[in-house]
Formats: sequence, structure tokens, C-alpha cells
Amino acid sequence: MITAMNDGNNGLERAALLLDEKGQLVAVGLVNGHCTVKSREEALTCNDLPDTVLTIFQPKGSKKDDAASLVTWSKQLPPMLAIRAESDDPETRASAQKIATVEYVSTDPEKGAWTTSQLPADFPKPMLSMLPQRAHLIGAGAHGEFTTPGMEGTPMEGDWDEMAGRPKHEFEVILRTYTDYTSVLDFYKQQAKDAEISGNDKKALVEGYIGGGTYKVEIRNKEKEGTVITLSAWKQEV
Repeated sequence: MITAMNDGNNGLERAALLLDEKGQLVAVGLVNGHCTVKSREEALTCNDLPDTVLTIFQPKGSKKDDAASLVTWSKQLPPMLAIRAESDDPETRASAQKIATVEYVSTDPEKGAWTTSQLPADFPKPMLSMLPQRAHLIGAGAHGEFTTPGMEGTPMEGDWDEMAGRPKHEFEVILRTYTDYTSVLDFYKQQAKDAEISGNDKKALVEGYIGGGTYKVEIRNKEKEGTVITLSAWKQEV
């Protein structure tokens, strides 16, 4: 088992990777407060510490017992949290972190991480092939503003379009993937065979035409923070 915790909050949030004897991933455990945020203006809201949740992610078809050791791990509190749980004061003990719920999430490694329903309704279908499925959708927008929950109404920047002598792009999709940067570049070399590809080991640019429209893909190597992909698109050739 490989474990990690958020030192900034003494381990209130922590995670573990459960591996088999061959080093293959069996399950992932995440101790969390089911935190949510409804908009950029509202503060993050989380469960109270006694209502902490252990979320276990397992491949489809796995048995809950396969991840039993993650349940045991989650109840072993980090030192600072353990002090609170072992306090002589009943109120302090009552307010300490406890795993109140264990939830199991079935995953499908072959399934895409985003769906077309998360994109603007009029997003050009030919452009879908320029978006890798194994990536997290950060934001998507059309006609000047983002439509993704939490980013709704945020303006899409168009300064670079103007500098390039182009009209402002009509669509934008931002993805983050933990597929390595080189493999992302290989994806675009396969998908965008007639495109112009330039860049270095930090960032790359892919520009081309598809389905009567124009696209520009910016790929940024953020190293430990993954690879960020920004697609800008126009319905017509520009």
C-alpha cells in the first residue's frame, strides 16, 4: 500500500493505492469530506469531521473484500488527528474525525472520463476526435463564455486570436490528463496527420483543419500536475 496525506490540514484528507503482489493497482482509497462548491463565488462546503467518508475506487467486477485493508487503513488516524480523538474532553473526542461511511465506486478503465453532454450543444462533431477521452474536463465554452458548472459566464480569452489575425475562436475545451506529455503528442500525431505540429519538451502547438472548420490545440507539460490540453475551434476555416 502506498499512502499520502495533505500535510496542510494534518491529514484530514488522505489517500492510498492498494497494489497486488505484482505491483498492479487493485483499488484506490480516498478519505474525504464530500466537499462541494457550487460556483466560483461560494466557499467550499464539507461534511463535519465525524461524518468523514472513505471512498474506494475499484475496477468493475471487483469484490468489496478485495479492498478491506483500505478500510482498516482509513481508521488509523494521523498523529495530530489521533490526539484529538484520544482527548480527555468528551466534546473534543466527539468532534474528532471518524469514518462514518464507506462508499464503493466501480470504475471502467476503458471508459472515457468526459462525455459530449458536458460540451456546448453546438460543439462541432468533427472536432471530437481532437479531444482524448482519458482526460478530465476542466472547462468548456462557446460564443465568448464558459458553460461548465463553476465557470459559467467566465469570458473566453481571445487576445491571441487577434494577434494572429484571426476572429475570436467560437469554442474552447480545456482538459487535464495524467497521460505523459510524450504520449499526448503521439496521440495528436496520429489524430492530426495533416496538421502543423511545433513545440518542445514543455509545450506544443497543433494547428489544422477538419470537417470544414479550424482547430488549434495547445499542449502544456505541467509535469507532476499532468498535461493540460486547450482546444480552440472555429466552425469555418480561418
